[in-house]
Amino acid sequence: MQLIDQKRLSRKEAAEIRKLLDRKSLKNDTKPGDTILALLSLHDLPGVPAEFSDLLLLPRAEIDSRLKQGQTLFKQGKVRGMNVFLVAAPTSQGTRKEFRRLVAEGKFTFEK
Repeated sequence: MQLIDQKRLSRKEAAEIRKLLDRKSLKNDTKPGDTILALLSLHDLPGVPAEFSDLLLLPRAEIDSRLKQGQTLFKQGKVRGMNVFLVAAPTSQGTRKEFRRLVAEGKFTFEK
């Protein structure tokens, strides 16, 4: 798995990410039992479509508010029968650092 540094994305790469997050793809290609990993920072592009906002486990406004206060977030839960993990920090560099720390500490566990 590779984390994406959005500041270094070309237009083509950004378009590919948008395509991956396409509403049709998310609706057709996900199913109960899958795992969703949401890695967010204050300047994420593209945004999460409204119909998938439940996959963030918290309202986006709350996430942004907490990130603006300098907080990092880790939350896990089950949504639509899928295991969902949210990792967020004010910067993409902070998100990468937090993700690596959580992996090293074995924090990603899956509910059955």
